[in-house]
Amino acid sequence: MKNNLFILVAVLAILPLSACKMMKTQVFKITYSPTTDRQDVRVRTTQGDLLFSVRELTAKDQALLRGLRPSECLAVKSPTNAVAEGNAYRFREAQLKQMVQADPACRKVKMPNRITWR
Repeated sequence: MKNNLFILVAVLAILPLSACKMMKTQVFKITYSPTTDRQDVRVRTTQGDLLFSVRELTAKDQALLRGLRPSECLAVKSPTNAVAEGNAYRFREAQLKQMVQADPACRKVKMPNRITWR
């Protein structure tokens, strides 16, 4: 009887933890100023282009993306991996955070020699 009660309590304690999404954070260094069209915001990085749908972004996220400059970093936290679309990657659900250049995670990302300001 005590064993069954212990198992029941253990299952009830572990069950809420299994419903959590695992969030993966990736850090990208910006190589060109982001561009915007009607549907997407394209961010060029050292690892490739990132696409974010304008409809799925909040006004705060759109302002953050437009304010990025070359050699700054963007941390993208997402429960799913990016979906490849041609030569770019699209994140469906993502939380965005601008990082300062002095941040250790940002300094680890290597920068190419050529940077273009627009």
